[in-house]
Amino acid sequence: MSKRQVLEKPSKNTFDSLSIDSLWQIVKYKNGCLTGGQNFVNGRFGNEGCVMTNSKEWKALFNKPKKELTKFLLTKLEKTDTTKVHTCPFFLATEGEIAVYTLQGIHKKNWFDFEPYKKYTLKVQNEENYRLLGNRNSYQAYLTDSILSNKKELNNLSAFWMNELKE
Repeated sequence: MSKRQVLEKPSKNTFDSLSIDSLWQIVKYKNGCLTGGQNFVNGRFGNEGCVMTNSKEWKALFNKPKKELTKFLLTKLEKTDTTKVHTCPFFLATEGEIAVYTLQGIHKKNWFDFEPYKKYTLKVQNEENYRLLGNRNSYQAYLTDSILSNKKELNNLSAFWMNELKE
């Protein structure tokens, strides 16, 4: 393999050997779209075009030990820096959001499937809310506005994800 081939196309082992933190630095600034694949739906996470399931960097991150990765991601929930990851049809995700979406992929469970947050599904499905709030009536908006920006809710969500490790 020539030097040019190595520089143009890193081998799978290149990403697999990186630490969780190093991979996180790569994926949060990797341009891409979630294309709605960030939620666990009908027994499936990701979809065609979803950067989280269609890139070598994300795949290497998801291959890290579940417990270690979960604990790492919980430290990122309060981060509000904007990433390069787009959430169709809305806006770029914050670092905290992509940490939640990554946790959803690891645990095959959405944040809004935890009992206290099931109310957000009802809100999202309510047509009147959509007329009143537009795109603010979305899981992404509720996650950022009501959960990740509220220290008590953020701590509760962290505890729910930690409990998933016990099951």
